[in-house]
Amino acid sequence: MRCIACISFVVVVALTGLAAAERPRLVTVDVPPHPAITEATAPYNVIFLNRCANGCTVKSGTTDSRTDTSAIVSGSHVLTKFTYGDATWNSLVACVRDVFSPFNVQVTDVDPGSANHFEIMIGGNPTDIGFSNNVGGVSGNGCGDTYIPNALVFDFADVWSSSSTTCSSSCLEDMCSTAAQEIGHSFGMDHSHNSADPMTYFNFVGRK
Repeated sequence: MRCIACISFVVVVALTGLAAAERPRLVTVDVPPHPAITEATAPYNVIFLNRCANGCTVKSGTTDSRTDTSAIVSGSHVLTKFTYGDATWNSLVACVRDVFSPFNVQVTDVDPGSANHFEIMIGGNPTDIGFSNNVGGVSGNGCGDTYIPNALVFDFADVWSSSSTTCSSSCLEDMCSTAAQEIGHSFGMDHSHNSADPMTYFNFVGRK
């Protein structure tokens, strides 16, 4: 079914303590409609993983990864940097590439600048950009068979570990699947009931 206008964005919630029985769940909140276009009118496929090495400034406005503006934030904020170190970051990039390997996309951690691209800011806490402290990731909703042009989504790295410097294998997989789910939502994808799918919020041991 085609969506005429999208009025919600999707939030993955990581409950306090990250207990096995309390995995991420879905919350929706109304926001103004996002512009959405079809693949035929904007054929680009670059996904930029932004480590926020010096913190990422994001401002309220029409969502656009090229200008770091987002329709799902209010005002101007700084998402604090990714703190888990080079080895974890490299493993995370490799994981996201693995998850997207069946598809015709380019996953990079080099900023494409003004070129069209989709972006996942990975770092900090949801409170950094005005969300409650139990949110694990957030994205605009691309609505069915369209997607958000130059989408900008968020994966809050600090909620996946109790340590600010150490990320376990399960922490890594949580960050990876959250990144995949949030950019998937901006492509218009809905949740899945398959626990092995990144678009689910059900428990799964291993790589989604």
